[in-house]
Amino acid sequence: MWLLASLRLINGHNSCFGRVEILYNGIWGTVCDNGWDLSDAAAVCREMGCGDVIEAKSSAHFGQGSGPVWISDLQCSDTDSSLRGCKSSGWGRGTCGHEKDAGVICKDNVRLVNSTNSCYGRVEVLRAGQWGTVCDDGWDASDAAVVCRQLGCGTVLEVKNAAYFGKGSGPIWMNNINCFGNEATLMSCSYNATPNRCDHEKDAGVICGCKCQCFHFS
Repeated sequence: MWLLASLRLINGHNSCFGRVEILYNGIWGTVCDNGWDLSDAAAVCREMGCGDVIEAKSSAHFGQGSGPVWISDLQCSDTDSSLRGCKSSGWGRGTCGHEKDAGVICKDNVRLVNSTNSCYGRVEVLRAGQWGTVCDDGWDASDAAVVCRQLGCGTVLEVKNAAYFGKGSGPIWMNNINCFGNEATLMSCSYNATPNRCDHEKDAGVICGCKCQCFHFS
């Protein structure tokens, strides 16, 4: 039985790279790197709402986890959108230790642009291979907090509206975003995918406070 929030990436600097951990029967555990490849890692990236896979990591690249090693010998196809749909050796049946914990590096599907720092700027999201913007209708600190955390940029310092960082181009992918503030990615929040009466004069932005070096894959 898979539960809500059943997948996470740990020990990276944002929610789109790290050690792969799965919640099964109420217990977090890891994935063995036996057979772990780009197809398996890509399924994780899709399930996490991140961009394309960059690297599949093995040999506890992001540190050794704890608890059960839940899955081994994954065989995901290029169409699997989550690990639950992939073939494997079965739950808890492998013989791996945590020195073989699998990890992944995915591209972020969110970026901050039109500034001198990757931790502040106009919010842009990647969908269907195309970057677009976010409408500022309903844009608030809870929404901005998810972006800052997803990018490894600390906490929200300022929420910006009305194309503060300049007008974007292309589609306006998201409108009326309603995040609780604890979501792993912006795409995990509820939103309207067909903006009403929104144009690039209403592009949303954010200034995040980064207490350490910001890590951002593009």
